[in-house]
Amino acid sequence: MAEKAHRKSPSPRGLLELPNEILLEIVFPLRIADLRRLGSVNHKFQRFTVDYLRRYVDKVKIFSLPNELLLAIAQYLGHQKDRSCLARASRRFYLLVMDYILRCNVRYGGSSLLNYAAKRNLNRMARTILYAGGDVNTQRGFRPSVIGRRPTPLATAALHGHEGMVKILLETGASHFIDGPLL
Repeated sequence: MAEKAHRKSPSPRGLLELPNEILLEIVFPLRIADLRRLGSVNHKFQRFTVDYLRRYVDKVKIFSLPNELLLAIAQYLGHQKDRSCLARASRRFYLLVMDYILRCNVRYGGSSLLNYAAKRNLNRMARTILYAGGDVNTQRGFRPSVIGRRPTPLATAALHGHEGMVKILLETGASHFIDGPLL
């Protein structure tokens, strides 16, 4: 009885008996033409390769687009949320599209994302906005406070206790006073 418990399941005898997880490892380095050739061998491989191409290869084509086309796609997307989703698709997209988003925000959005960066202590984002010419004293990005004023990025960073962000903002010329108190 102990012998039966220690017996291993029989190993696959041929390529056709391999599980899909192992087939995925085998086909990963293949070119698309080779995958299509493999799919013509029999019905199992045809189903496997069609599914593989649909899931993994066809969706990757956007990743091979040149930067100019990706920026054109980002321009076409009307909402910042949509652009942000595109940016999160890959590391390459993130660097490219987020730079576009931040530059557009400086040009058309009054640097409102600087307050967002100050609230969440996103130092790199804040530096990118400021380097692109963002207004360090912007009051856009949040609703007016109880006293009817919108906070500046400096006030936002100080309110949330982000000393590093406060230092960055002060070094780039943030004013301590803007038409009255900071808050």
